[in-house]
Amino acid sequence: MSFFLDRNKNKETAKAQLFYFATSIFDAMVLGFLTLFLNECRVSLAWSSFMSSLSLFLPPFFAALGVFICSHFVSNHAQNLKTMRFLLLSLFGTLLLLGFFGIYFPSGVDREGTVQNPSYYYSFFILITSLCSLFMGLYWSFASLHTCSIADINYAEKTRYGHVCLYGSLASILFAPLAGLIAEGIFQSYRGFLFLFLIASPILLLLFFLTYRFKPFDSSLYHQDQDEKVSYRSLLKNKTYLLYLFLASLWLPLMWASDSLTSSLWTSL
Repeated sequence: MSFFLDRNKNKETAKAQLFYFATSIFDAMVLGFLTLFLNECRVSLAWSSFMSSLSLFLPPFFAALGVFICSHFVSNHAQNLKTMRFLLLSLFGTLLLLGFFGIYFPSGVDREGTVQNPSYYYSFFILITSLCSLFMGLYWSFASLHTCSIADINYAEKTRYGHVCLYGSLASILFAPLAGLIAEGIFQSYRGFLFLFLIASPILLLLFFLTYRFKPFDSSLYHQDQDEKVSYRSLLKNKTYLLYLFLASLWLPLMWASDSLTSSLWTSL
């Protein structure tokens, strides 16, 4: 198997390659700056310790919850693509709400960080935290189905996951610095990140339409789905599965904690 993909022979993998690249651009412009945005909110809006703790806890919790719920909807390739379309439109709507409400809804805090209107202050906190948590839940549900789709295509065309993400991994190097310039150069404080999110939101529509380029196939052609249905009791007896489940359950919170600590460091400099 060659290191580089034969795009004429493996057409579905080539489409997945383009889809992954677009997804990576969105990751670099939104997901990579979400913790920075929330940290900027904590500093600029003088959130209390309890409010800050909730803003740190709820997004990764909803991300894990989204992955768990989404796991019950994984089906054949065609159905997975339909679910991905629903999630992409939901993400688009959530990001628009976060961007427009975050920019134009009064925060209840003046420029010196003094709370002037407590009702606006707490309403803004609830709005931002809820939308960020909802976004994380939807996004990681989409990411799970995206990974399933890549796995099915790899299995069908005898390609590798590295063939799909080979060029997409470069997106962060190219677009993250540009996104940072946009976030810091247009608006001050947290509003710059919200403006960046609005600019990146059309990528979700691009991904939505790109899902129609895939040629859906029945996963039962490649996997014996009836043999994959295992009871929860049997899973809990599998030590390898339990180890994987434990490590996977730590991954999202630790990654979010690392991003949050790094964001706090850069904000304090």
